[in-house]
Amino acid sequence: MKYTFVCHFLLSCILGFVLMYSIVLCSHYNSALTTTVVGAIKNVGVAYIGMFVGGDYVFSFLNFIGLNICMSGGLTYSFFTFRSNSRISTSTSVSDHELSKGQST
Repeated sequence: MKYTFVCHFLLSCILGFVLMYSIVLCSHYNSALTTTVVGAIKNVGVAYIGMFVGGDYVFSFLNFIGLNICMSGGLTYSFFTFRSNSRISTSTSVSDHELSKGQST
């Protein structure tokens, strides 16, 4: 076994642990929905960086347009999911406030 393989493997394991810990920490301090939206944004960044850094991406205009449509679809889905859940929580907060106001009078 080569020394470089072992070093890269151990570095990969450490970075995987750091990634999982940061996801758990993000979910602890924020909502699960926020973690989902941050994950979608991270995936977009990883995809674009992978296009230019990996070396195995062969650029074609049609492929690039397809990837952009895919990325925008994922981000749009996350945006509308986040927006609909924030509306539900806002209306729940207003209903709770109205109920507590009605009970106090």
